[in-house]
Amino acid sequence: MVSFVPLEDGDEVEIEPGWQGGQHIWMLLRAREVANDCYLQPTYHVFDDSGDEALITRYYGGQFYPLPDDPEQSEFLAFAFFVAEPEEIHRRPVTLYAEISDGCGNLISDSVTVTPYDTRLDSPTSPTE
Repeated sequence: MVSFVPLEDGDEVEIEPGWQGGQHIWMLLRAREVANDCYLQPTYHVFDDSGDEALITRYYGGQFYPLPDDPEQSEFLAFAFFVAEPEEIHRRPVTLYAEISDGCGNLISDSVTVTPYDTRLDSPTSPTE
């Protein structure tokens, strides 16, 4: 189950195995006072500490859905960053960047620097016999 947890600079995020053998970082996006009468186009990027793009970027268009307990706040459904080579970003800081534009001419963006980790890479390998 995916649920919203606010991220802050320095947080750790787990790289999750995907259903088809890939690895992903799953995200939700929240915003206040989103007008759903305009088409929204979120764009997401992940940058490493040198500013180069670290992961395959996923683009999803769609709609924000108001939260039942706070109608002024909306949530964009889950999206994933595909992690091609987890060992390249394992325990290294990356910046998650999100930008949302709409058909009404509005643009917002935000970013947070986090440290991804893959529990499989933390596990000691068993010796071969």
